[in-house]
Amino acid sequence: MKKNIRKKVIYFQVFFLLCLFFWGRNLDTEVHLDFIFAPFSKSYWFGSDDLGRDVFSLLLVGGFRTMEVVLIAGSLSFGVGVFLGMLSGYLENTWSLVIKSLVDLLMIIPTFICALIITSIFGINPFTAGLSLGAFGIGNYMNHAEALTKREKKKEYVEAALLLGVPAYRILYRNILPNIISELKVNLGNTASGVILQYASLTFIGLGADFSKPDWGMMLYQYRLYLVSHPLLVLLPSLCIAWISLLLQFLWDTPKEREERWKF
Repeated sequence: MKKNIRKKVIYFQVFFLLCLFFWGRNLDTEVHLDFIFAPFSKSYWFGSDDLGRDVFSLLLVGGFRTMEVVLIAGSLSFGVGVFLGMLSGYLENTWSLVIKSLVDLLMIIPTFICALIITSIFGINPFTAGLSLGAFGIGNYMNHAEALTKREKKKEYVEAALLLGVPAYRILYRNILPNIISELKVNLGNTASGVILQYASLTFIGLGADFSKPDWGMMLYQYRLYLVSHPLLVLLPSLCIAWISLLLQFLWDTPKEREERWKF
């Protein structure tokens, strides 16, 4: 009973989050100097900032941009990393060694520093940030998928499939992948949370940023001057970053790990 309630709470948050983000994609974020630091009201649910912009609208638009980054970075790193990792773990030959060496080279380079350089040159937007964070996150998924594939390859059901003459691609796709996907999804949740924090850090630093486009990290940078006089301007984007990061972790947890988390 408790497990079902917890699942419903998590799924409701995801549904609520998606509704807000799609609703808030094109909300008004224009400057209104006549309404600087307006209090909470029907017109300004979370008040307005130092330029008279609706803080609620800024949070939603910033959240939509953040989820775009998570989608691009996660799709790239997860898709490519899992594919290369399973291939390398199954073949275990010269080609797999070459692939692993190239990916390990990417892992040596600090992801955040590379993303900072790339976005400062081409500008910070969800596409460039997602590509840079995703490309340098491939190694994490590859090593994980490779280790899991090597483990599964030794099991009897894979050996039986080989004796029956099942092609390698079918063994990987139909037999091995379903048995390792749950563990890979846990890694996906942890990494997605890290992508949110890295993107917030990139926009907070602001090299190559477009200040007309709201992002949670950029809001923290702009509102840091009002930490004492208007603390909610800093608190609200901080809570959004923490909430989405935790939600993604809980969403992709296995039932066993979710149960252990809820014990505390």
